[in-house]
Amino acid sequence: ASLCCGVLFLLAVLLLRAHWGFQCPTKQLVFWYGGTLTVYAALSLALNPHVNASACEEYNANSHFAWVVVFAWLQSSAALMLLVLQYMFVYGPKRSPHRPLTGLGIAGACFAIGLLPALLAVPNTINEVCEHNHHNKLPLRLNVAWSILKLAAVAVLAVALGIARQRKDTATLESESESDGTDREDSEGPDSEDTEDRSDWYCSVPHSLLLSLVTMNAVKVLTQVVNAALVSFEVTMNSGSFASMLMLETILEHSQMVILFVSLFFSENFTAYFSLKLPRICPLFYSSKDADDTGSVLNQFALQTIEDP
Repeated sequence: ASLCCGVLFLLAVLLLRAHWGFQCPTKQLVFWYGGTLTVYAALSLALNPHVNASACEEYNANSHFAWVVVFAWLQSSAALMLLVLQYMFVYGPKRSPHRPLTGLGIAGACFAIGLLPALLAVPNTINEVCEHNHHNKLPLRLNVAWSILKLAAVAVLAVALGIARQRKDTATLESESESDGTDREDSEGPDSEDTEDRSDWYCSVPHSLLLSLVTMNAVKVLTQVVNAALVSFEVTMNSGSFASMLMLETILEHSQMVILFVSLFFSENFTAYFSLKLPRICPLFYSSKDADDTGSVLNQFALQTIEDP
């Protein structure tokens, strides 16, 4: 399902091309996040023992198996992109800025920094899938530290979001109490224009999409901390409630692309924008009814031009 959603996501971006909004760092990072998850889903399928048993055998014989290192790199890079998207959700602007190089630089930094945990720590879920037993406990301890670091970043940004919204609500109440009826009428113009601007995917930052991703990431990181700690200190085996926690972590980890795709098409402005732009970008999506209506309008205009002296 993740791989199918990833292909559909890339197809939607390919159809929109420049209309996706690559000038906005947030939307560009969402694209890189979706592309990373698509490759990650394909590699996860290749490492599945039910699809390719030799891959797990190679990993069990060599902990630094190349495919697993790439798997860990993609996993860490996607996690870093999620943290940056959460930061943009808290501190980013409402309107899309024109800074394409910023988005490209952030994605490159996430890929570069993601190499560090990929080379040092054990990736999540791979040991349970391949039933791999680590004799060296250091990578497991580093995985716990990496998971705790991500959870701390999520918690700090969540607190920052609460403080920012409280300050915004306080400022709004103060401005409303100080304004009179005339000021309220004057303020309706910019507010309505801002609402119209936010309805356009190209001009606005997709905060509803970011909210879905941030919520999913918070639950995922919390389960990763608990599971990594239990595995690292050998507190329990893969049975009972711990098996349920591992299943929850696996579902959240490998369904990120599904959540991204569904959240994108359920966002407040992307679906309307996509359905509006698609017929203009790709003529194949023009219906015959639209073509007949367009032709009749052109014929009426041509006849009126001929009749006018």
